[in-house]
Amino acid sequence: MTKREERSLVQLRDMSERMRQQMKQLAIDAMREAVGKAGGQTELAKKLPGKVNRQMVNNWCKRGAPVAMCLHIEKATGISAERLAPFENWAERRAAAKSVAGGAL
Repeated sequence: MTKREERSLVQLRDMSERMRQQMKQLAIDAMREAVGKAGGQTELAKKLPGKVNRQMVNNWCKRGAPVAMCLHIEKATGISAERLAPFENWAERRAAAKSVAGGAL
């Protein structure tokens, strides 16, 4: 590999990392917006299935929502799962959720 090719590869990796970080920040911003629409962290936790508590929601506001909860957050707040976890294939996940839940999500 030539020096020029090495520099190009390094630049490409750097650009990819910056894009990943930007997408992660957009997901965190979407989670914070969802909390606002729900009326706060505690209120959002109450609207979600399972044993979700305020501290878990607070953690998601810092690190991003878990993919398994994104469709539930979308249903509770109207913030799309695509915004909450932009790296996922949501068409596939939605189809799977509909077949399992009988269309409940």
